[in-house]
Amino acid sequence: MLDGGLVPRRSTLATRRTSSRGGTVRTRHAKPCVGLAALMLSAGLACAPAPEAEAPAAGFPALSGPYLGQTPPGSQPELFAPGVISTGLAELNSVFTPDGGEFYYAVDIGLDWVIMVTRQTDTGWAAPEAASFTRGHSGVDLCISTDGQRLLFCSDRPRPGADARGPMDIWMVERTPEGTWSEPVNLETVNSDSAEFYPTLTNDGTLYFVSRREGGLGGSDIYLSRLVDGEYTAPENAGPVLNTPGFEGDTFVAPDESYIILNSRGHDPGPGSGSLFISYRGEDGTWSPPRSLGEVMNADRSDFCPMMSPDGQYFFFSSARPGFGGAGGLITWNGLNDAQSRPENGSTDVYWVDAGFVEKLRPGQ
Repeated sequence: MLDGGLVPRRSTLATRRTSSRGGTVRTRHAKPCVGLAALMLSAGLACAPAPEAEAPAAGFPALSGPYLGQTPPGSQPELFAPGVISTGLAELNSVFTPDGGEFYYAVDIGLDWVIMVTRQTDTGWAAPEAASFTRGHSGVDLCISTDGQRLLFCSDRPRPGADARGPMDIWMVERTPEGTWSEPVNLETVNSDSAEFYPTLTNDGTLYFVSRREGGLGGSDIYLSRLVDGEYTAPENAGPVLNTPGFEGDTFVAPDESYIILNSRGHDPGPGSGSLFISYRGEDGTWSPPRSLGEVMNADRSDFCPMMSPDGQYFFFSSARPGFGGAGGLITWNGLNDAQSRPENGSTDVYWVDAGFVEKLRPGQ
């Protein structure tokens, strides 16, 4: 979920955000539970309690093979799983488990975010359902450790010992011997009184994330926390090469910490470029000046939520790229009604692209 000055276009049911270069304010709708009933019930977030069991999804397509059976993209971004993952709702995040057998993403359902998961079975990919650890609470911005044993996500659920919702915190669940996820644990040594967003993990467990805590270089900054003897250390600012006086948002760091892809309002992308940048870590541990991904692929100012596939072959991100109508198009009632159920209608969708750009933009190439 993007935190900072850049805010993608959202559907009318999405959480409203107002933005400027000075910051972002998120407000919740004060409206009754209407629409999206099936999704909200399965997520445990509707007005009525969620049912204990869900009926099989009628009409879910037969999908088999890696990446939900989708044809791999080329050097330009393409919608990921249109009509299945990318729909008329607002989807964001895109995380596969290391074995490629589970795919997690988040859906903005107006009052909350819910993390969904689809699993590959003997008969193909199953219809997405709400992840066990997010039922009854908001959940967004997840990552999975390279060994597949830990999953981190963000939620404003009550902190331990509290009754009211807190700020967005980073929470962790672990794989149980049965293959399910444990109960969420708040990463208290990492979280602050401000909001934390978009965790990402390296091979050695180092945690990168975004925070609006006091003492930063800008409106929101990238921070990191090292894992030492099983405990996370006090977070440290990632420094002025990556962070600016403006806003840095969602950040993905390579498992070997060799490069980082970040969303930024503070770095200058150049005319017509997007909001995602890449920086490379040198042998001395310093980061190179970030370069815009718009140099090598079709980019948009609404691009956010960067993520790599576990094998490093494909780059995933979220975006609100419009694909219908527009100011010069013919807008009809039928057209607008149809747009509600399909992607690229102004809400955010999931995209993917070949990750060859990582080497193309590397310094010295």
